[in-house]
Amino acid sequence: MMKFMTIAGFVILGLIAIALVFLAYGRLSHWSAFTGPLPAASYDFATAERSQTANDALGCSPGLCTADDGLTLPAWSIAPADLLTALDDSLTGIDPLAQRIDDRSDPLRARYVTFSPGLRFPDLIDIQVSPLAENRSGVEIYSRARLGKLDFGANRARIEALIAALPQGLTE
Repeated sequence: MMKFMTIAGFVILGLIAIALVFLAYGRLSHWSAFTGPLPAASYDFATAERSQTANDALGCSPGLCTADDGLTLPAWSIAPADLLTALDDSLTGIDPLAQRIDDRSDPLRARYVTFSPGLRFPDLIDIQVSPLAENRSGVEIYSRARLGKLDFGANRARIEALIAALPQGLTE
């Protein structure tokens, strides 16, 4: 019995040590050891290639992408750059773990990394806004997990929450 308790104690201390190293080393650096570095290129909405597993979500305003199983998002009566600013504010408001990682050189695109609560699995979010007819703006959002094959609807829920968090009166 004493031998079992000693082994259990070492296992618990080992798990605590791993957790402390994880926290000290950093979430993104730690998970990058398993997933590789973040892709340098942003998501290509023109091809709209989806993950082969059920760990992503795509949302688009009408006419902007061709994904049959994605979310249909509204159009907005504001300029595309203003829409991107509103989306940026909304995302950082609903998800304090989200970090913008693009160089901000394109006023119509943004890229984020965020982390799931608990184990802090990394997810990527790409956003592209586009001008539409009649001075409207549309958006394409692709959110996907970097680890695992199933996200239990987290990426779809993230897109829905992001759109719901936009200020009232922006949509038509």
